[in-house]
Amino acid sequence: MKAIALHGLSLNVYAGEDLPATDNAINPSAIGQSFKPTFKPSLVNKASDNGFSQPELLTANQLRYINRLIRETGTDIDQLLAYFDFESLEQIPNFEVNRVIQTLESHRQQDAA
Repeated sequence: MKAIALHGLSLNVYAGEDLPATDNAINPSAIGQSFKPTFKPSLVNKASDNGFSQPELLTANQLRYINRLIRETGTDIDQLLAYFDFESLEQIPNFEVNRVIQTLESHRQQDAA
């Protein structure tokens, strides 16, 4: 109790007072008027958002570059998709694009050597 009171919580109880003395009477009609929320309600429906939203997908430029690397290296698209566990090239998540490109570029460098 003393630790709580020292941090400002229940300071009046620690000091031996039951309730703080107030000189002003509270006007019930003014209670709702003085409070103005500082936050804006979210536009997202929390009930329908389960935390598993669809990831952002690769851009058109990234897809063109990956297709060019596939042609240059002669990589089998089905084998590439199976390796990375993607359904199609268009469904590659944006956070996985660099990994796919690095793999294809390393194959291109191995073919050139």
